[in-house]
Amino acid sequence: MLKENKMKGNKYLLPKEIKPLNYKLEIEPNFKNFKFKGNEEILIKVLKKTKKIVLNSKRLKITKVLVNQSKTFSPYKINYNKELQTVQFLFKNNIKKGVARLSLSFEGELNNDMRGFYRSSYGKNKIMVSTQFEPNDARKCFPCFDEPDLKATFDVSLIIPKKLEAVSNMPIKNELITNNTKKISFKTTPLMSTYLLAFSVGEFELIKTRTKQGTLIRVITTPGKKHQGKFALNLAKEIVEFYNNYFKIKYPLPKLDLIAIPEFEAGAMENWGLITYRETALLFDEESSSAAVKQRISVVIAHEIAHQWFGNLVTMKWWNDLWLNEGFASWMEYKPIDYLFPEWDMWTQFFNEATTTALYLDGLKSSHPIEVDVYNPDNLGEIFDAISYDKGAAIIRMLEQYLGEETFRRGLQHYIKTHLYDNAKTEDLWVSLEKISKKPVKKIMNTWTKQAGYPLVSVSIEKNKLKIKKERFTYLRNKRDKASWIIPFALSKNNKKKYSLLSKKEEKVNLSEIPTKFNESQTGFYRVCYDKGLFENLVKELNNDKLKIIDKLGVENDIFALSRGCYIKLTDFLEIIKYYKKEIDYTIWDDISVNMTKIKSLFQNNQTNERLDLFVKNLFEDILNKVGWDEKKGEKHKDSLLRAVVLSSSGLSGNKEVLEEAKKRFSIFIKSKKLNPNIRTLVYSLVALQGDKKDYEIIKELYKETKLQEEKIRFLKALCTFKQQEILKETLRFILSKEVRVQDVSSGMAFVAGNPYGKDLAWDFFKLKYKEFYKRYEGSAHTLSNIIKSICSQFSSLEKLKEIETFFKKHQAKGIKQAIGNSLEAIEINYNFVKNNEKELKEWLYNN
Repeated sequence: MLKENKMKGNKYLLPKEIKPLNYKLEIEPNFKNFKFKGNEEILIKVLKKTKKIVLNSKRLKITKVLVNQSKTFSPYKINYNKELQTVQFLFKNNIKKGVARLSLSFEGELNNDMRGFYRSSYGKNKIMVSTQFEPNDARKCFPCFDEPDLKATFDVSLIIPKKLEAVSNMPIKNELITNNTKKISFKTTPLMSTYLLAFSVGEFELIKTRTKQGTLIRVITTPGKKHQGKFALNLAKEIVEFYNNYFKIKYPLPKLDLIAIPEFEAGAMENWGLITYRETALLFDEESSSAAVKQRISVVIAHEIAHQWFGNLVTMKWWNDLWLNEGFASWMEYKPIDYLFPEWDMWTQFFNEATTTALYLDGLKSSHPIEVDVYNPDNLGEIFDAISYDKGAAIIRMLEQYLGEETFRRGLQHYIKTHLYDNAKTEDLWVSLEKISKKPVKKIMNTWTKQAGYPLVSVSIEKNKLKIKKERFTYLRNKRDKASWIIPFALSKNNKKKYSLLSKKEEKVNLSEIPTKFNESQTGFYRVCYDKGLFENLVKELNNDKLKIIDKLGVENDIFALSRGCYIKLTDFLEIIKYYKKEIDYTIWDDISVNMTKIKSLFQNNQTNERLDLFVKNLFEDILNKVGWDEKKGEKHKDSLLRAVVLSSSGLSGNKEVLEEAKKRFSIFIKSKKLNPNIRTLVYSLVALQGDKKDYEIIKELYKETKLQEEKIRFLKALCTFKQQEILKETLRFILSKEVRVQDVSSGMAFVAGNPYGKDLAWDFFKLKYKEFYKRYEGSAHTLSNIIKSICSQFSSLEKLKEIETFFKKHQAKGIKQAIGNSLEAIEINYNFVKNNEKELKEWLYNN
């Protein structure tokens, strides 16, 4: 769906006869009328004489243009192209081959859509301005060559009110105060892409430290919050030191800032030397932040710092190789966190969070290859998805395990050293890894990056031979699919893995010993289907607790996916998870909880729902009794995560004791403001689940009062968990009010849509306010796509599928076609799942 005609797509690319060498950029934001003006001088290299210069520009008014090349001259005509997001300067005289200077003056608007150069508010009517340029919004701040392979150096100056501070990629070079303003100039950046440039202006406070190698690390916040940056500061220092050692290349800039932005679309952005974050992805409050938030902060910081090497030091040549940035960082982020917090069991969590997410999205027929041709700027946001991030990470993990961790590491070091300060393509990474490993990396990995999907590996035993059959796994089965993969297939013997490369549709392998579990440690990006005999052996191992936690999780997740795709019956899945009743690991219960929630949301028959609730209550009974409500001495990090999952699932399934205890603890919290942060989300939500209008008003007031953004999200989720239709309608209006930050609207809509009592209301509200949503998030396909998928994928009727399909045919849908396709397919999957299992499920629940 994302694929574009290459020749047609090329019209969006800038002509290649001119390249930028350096930008001298001066920007002056106006905090009263929310506009900005700027001047820039671009040192350009003219590769071929020309009478035109084309730059990217969007929503900018250019007021002056001069070219200096032995003499100074102006264009006779300026053409703006809204579709291509370009400005063209036409000259009467040739600009000769060689070096020239292009001087521009321009004006723009400080919008509040979290893209380009934008404003966000904090405190009482306080304004901060900051940038978000990835993938292609530098052009909204200044006219530029806004493509990743057109690297240049940058000299940034900001003219701002004297009372404010400013930060950018590099340290301050000098500061000049004139009356009530000051001009802050920053040192020259390294050679880098436009999307990595960043600056921010506001009232700041900061804390700082230095790495062993002398790099300055700072965490920057709005006033009153710097104490919440201590965890991030110390962690960032250790992560930089870890990567310095891992890559054997020292972080190249003199400083690394991590700054919390009040309004921020993504979780964070890897701008070189100035990483920008949502507050919830950077700030940790010792009294009010949860273990889950601590882990998320850790992973996000590790992800963004990984980009300083993989993405910034070496950058993908074009966005079709986005996965080289994001897939790599999504894998690498787990390395330092696993090293620093080994008790967190991060690689099991990697499978639970990254791999399973990718396996779902890539199990859709409407998925797309990791390497995807995309040129239209309106479509770039669509590829920032679980394919580029999570599938990219999962296949890197698979390749690393096949090559060996140390071999893979040396291959990465070779790749980075070969392409320092330059651009690279996917095949460049394969070349380096092949050179070091002496294995056919390109041949293997092309089957994983150049086509969508992944294999279902069916295994059976015939005369002491393992028979392996491969087909593409899709939730909507398509027997005509011809896709094929080369799988690094591991079999273990005496605790040692031996790999075979499986390239045929069907293969037979001689075995001296029949393994119980295939895809051990879940490092392969595929699903496994066992024949009856092998499956019975697997069940025995489950029952006797002989499998590793990650393999138990892999079995459970595969079986649920097979049932959802109607390869097997849903009741087969329910029978299997009975064997998990004695498990005590967070990741296993988390995935069971997610899958049971999905089942309950789709089978809405009252009697079926009641019996499903009873099944879940019984399933969670032992683990609920074990974890209880209060932390025990010597508990580990994952125990806190487990407690939240178990209490929440039990309460949402109608466990009266849990529901009553939630109300009791909420009452105490109202009076004392004391409540363990690890159970706050579930307490607030369970109170709302059984609450009335009075409870709603209390929670809404708490939302307005709290200053901690993490706490606001907890209360927002609670406001979306009520059962009453009128209350949920009020919540939807509240979500679009000024009380809720623009960045949090998508979360609010997802919370309501995920509420069985709210999904129809969420869709109706979205339709009613579609123009407002579209206008607010135009140019932000990622956010709008998330809203669409979170709402539409909840449905399971063909009538709703037709209604949604018709709606988007009639309404503007620029940049969100992939999300619409995914959503429509999800509805069809849900419909088939219900149709094929409804009758048998009802009978099974009655007998169990």
